[in-house]
Amino acid sequence: VESSECAHDMDNILLESVEEQVLKAQYRLDHILVAGHCSDENQEPPAGLMLQLTDHPLSSADASSSTSPRVVSDTLVMSNLGYFQLKAQPGVFSLAIAPGKSSELYQIKASDALLPSTRMAVDSWEPEPMKLSVVKRAEKRHLSLLDSSEGMGGGEEESFFGSISSYFGGGGAEPKGGMRQ
Repeated sequence: VESSECAHDMDNILLESVEEQVLKAQYRLDHILVAGHCSDENQEPPAGLMLQLTDHPLSSADASSSTSPRVVSDTLVMSNLGYFQLKAQPGVFSLAIAPGKSSELYQIKASDALLPSTRMAVDSWEPEPMKLSVVKRAEKRHLSLLDSSEGMGGGEEESFFGSISSYFGGGGAEPKGGMRQ
């Protein structure tokens, strides 16, 4: 929420310095924050998991359209309690794991089903925090989202943090630059 029309800076106003008896300000609400917590099958936060909020097709005609849904907002799941937040306006949306490494490793779990997305409605000025459960795909259990190696699973020595660790004596292979001091 921010003031859109006002003669004064409403965040830093000093009433002693204002000559008017009545101050008028108009405020504008651009987005409602939808927040939540995400956890995997081990009740751990999948840190770095990318989520997308997209327009939800309300009818079967909309669902069969060849155009892909519009991405309204996207975010990353944080490592502290699996917190995430998305910007939205009132309406019905689909919450999905973003295409790429995140969707290659994880699926959304709702009850006993694994889904590509889940429907959500933003119908309040203060939406309740959402609880999202995800499951790592069986064939990808050994891989990590935060491993930055190209082949999605090269191991600690090939990752960025692994190379820094090994450079400073953390064991493992010698850094790719060659010299170790």
